[in-house]
Amino acid sequence: MGRLAGTAAAAVAALLASADSSAVQLPALDTLWQPPNHSVDLPQRAWLGGDSDWSIPLGNGSSLWLFGDTLVGPWNARLNQRVAAGAAMPHGTLARVDADAKSGAVRATKFWNSSSQEAVPTAWFVPNPKSVPGGGNDFLWTTAGVALPGNGPPGLAILCPRVRASSKAPGPFAFQVVRTTVVHVPNASGHPREWEYSTCDLPGTGSDAGLFWHTAAWLGTEPGSAASGLDGVVSLLGQTSSAAVLLRLPLDSLLQCVFDGGSVWASGGRGWVPLGPSPSPPRAEDLAPVFEPAESEATIAPRPPCAGGGFFSMWIPFGSARVRVRVAASPTGPWAEDASAGFSLPFPANDTARFFSYAAKAHSGMGAAHEGPCGSVVSVVTNAFNGTALFDPGMGRRLYVPTMWRIEWARAGPGGASARRALGSLPAPP
Repeated sequence: MGRLAGTAAAAVAALLASADSSAVQLPALDTLWQPPNHSVDLPQRAWLGGDSDWSIPLGNGSSLWLFGDTLVGPWNARLNQRVAAGAAMPHGTLARVDADAKSGAVRATKFWNSSSQEAVPTAWFVPNPKSVPGGGNDFLWTTAGVALPGNGPPGLAILCPRVRASSKAPGPFAFQVVRTTVVHVPNASGHPREWEYSTCDLPGTGSDAGLFWHTAAWLGTEPGSAASGLDGVVSLLGQTSSAAVLLRLPLDSLLQCVFDGGSVWASGGRGWVPLGPSPSPPRAEDLAPVFEPAESEATIAPRPPCAGGGFFSMWIPFGSARVRVRVAASPTGPWAEDASAGFSLPFPANDTARFFSYAAKAHSGMGAAHEGPCGSVVSVVTNAFNGTALFDPGMGRRLYVPTMWRIEWARAGPGGASARRALGSLPAPP
């Protein structure tokens, strides 16, 4: 084990030495999540913001984006602000993004009402209220998911925190997660309103268990693997009270919310440990921390080969406006912070007394025009402690919408050395 640990540590050291980075904002992608037209008023409701954004590549430059709580309402173009009167917040919405690989042109089609009544904002997926005691008022945030492999109709497996209002925390944090719920869409062709779906709850998850499995998901054993999904395995990044943890499950087991045939990255230096047939749910104390601190909304994504390869993940410490980046040669680690890859967020994020930022996530398949010669497209959401700020003039383009960035990795040179790429400075606060 000592020799293996030394080899892994050397691999991380090589990754850290191979490249440094900076970040630039991507206005062309930011426009995807802005009000549809800034030049006219929108008296009818429109999609005006959402968080927890997760993208599922569908191929040919298309991707499905999942959002948690979503702000839908009128828009006042003259004052450049959302209108509180008539606004609503469905708990989960969708968008299809189509990107032209050559020109970089992008467009987003947003779906914010599963009801046939066009003007009524409704969550796209709802839990089975009978599956959890007291679950009649529970709702789902769609925070991660994968497209199911195969030659049949396109299917989806979506991971959601099952959420319940709680008075134990203040303001925007007045909720508790009671389960991790799996949404199965066997046929996701056609308009989303035509989709049929089923839900089940993963046992052994929730606040009481101190374990959740909805942080991130990918097909296969490593994100971005060329053979992703061909082995019928999905990997889940989960969270205990303090650490990120890993689980692998056969797709069939995930869709049935059982752990048969799965394996966990186990504590005590045991590596991947099979769970066997009809196993009990994994317990937090049996899992090895992959990295700390853990984020409830995060990604593990491939770092471009031009930057030395491996994987990266991001987090934003609470009370900070700096996106921090960790890298590793494998999703299991060891992980180490790459301080040169982090970047600071401009106003309003840097006013940390009033605002907080979260959900730093990577998005693949956005095309070379946005990824650049050696970059990774990522997003961040900034929110307000006082929700009324979402309706302040000028904040409709800044708060509660994904802001899109490109981490510019410098190319790895001979022996892993590289020179910093010359880039413009980050946008300054107004």
